[in-house]
Amino acid sequence: MTNKNIFVANTHYHPDHSAGNGEWESVMLSAWWEIDRPSVELSGAGPYDLSAFPHPDYEKRLLRDGDVIELGGRAVQVLEAYPAHCNSSLFFVDRGHDMIVLRDEFEAAQTNLFDNSCNHDAPYHVEQRIENMKRNAQRLKALCTPHTRLLPNHNGTPISVSYLDDYICLADAIFAGTAPIEDKLNHRFIEMDPKAPELCRVRYGCCSIFIKKAELMKIYGTKGQ
Repeated sequence: MTNKNIFVANTHYHPDHSAGNGEWESVMLSAWWEIDRPSVELSGAGPYDLSAFPHPDYEKRLLRDGDVIELGGRAVQVLEAYPAHCNSSLFFVDRGHDMIVLRDEFEAAQTNLFDNSCNHDAPYHVEQRIENMKRNAQRLKALCTPHTRLLPNHNGTPISVSYLDDYICLADAIFAGTAPIEDKLNHRFIEMDPKAPELCRVRYGCCSIFIKKAELMKIYGTKGQ
C-alpha cells in the first residue's frame, strides 16, 4: 500500500479496534488499556488467541494526554477521554488539517454508554459516565472551528461540530428528566447483544445513546430545574 513507515495507534481497547494488534511489532495505545483488556481477550468474539498472530508479544507504547505523534510534517496530538464509552479512549487531534478522530465516544447515530469492558472489577458509575460524555464534548468543542471535520469510527464520517452540542444537551436533558427514552433499540447488531433486553435508547436532537435502563433511571431527572 505504501513505502512509508506505518504507525499503528488504537483509538481504544475494544475487540473491533484492537483485536488485530498482534499483526504488528509495535502498537501505540492508551495507558489505561488493561482496564478494557477482557473485552478483547475474553470477549464473546474470542477468546482472543494471541499465539495465532505474528507478534503475540507486540510492544505496547503507552500514550498519555498531550503526547504528539509526529508523522513527518504532520503532527497529531493525543487527548485522553474521560471514561464514557470505555476506559481506554483516545482522541487524535490534527490541527493542521482541522480534523479530530472521535473514536466511539461520539457517533452520528448513537454511542454505547453501557459497560462493555467485560471487566467485573472496572468502575462504572452511571452519573459519572454521563458527566464525562458532556465533559468530553465540551473539551472537543473548545478545539473546533466551524469547519472542523469530526471523524467517528462508526455510523458515518465526517460529522458536523453541531453533534457535540447535541451530546452536551443530551446529558443535561437526562439529568433534567426530559430526554425521550425508547425501549425499542432499532439497531440490528445491538439487538443481538446479550445485554439488549436491559438496554434503552435515549435521544436528543441528532444524537442518542444506548444505556442500561435500570442504570439510567438512577439519575434520570435528578438535577431538573
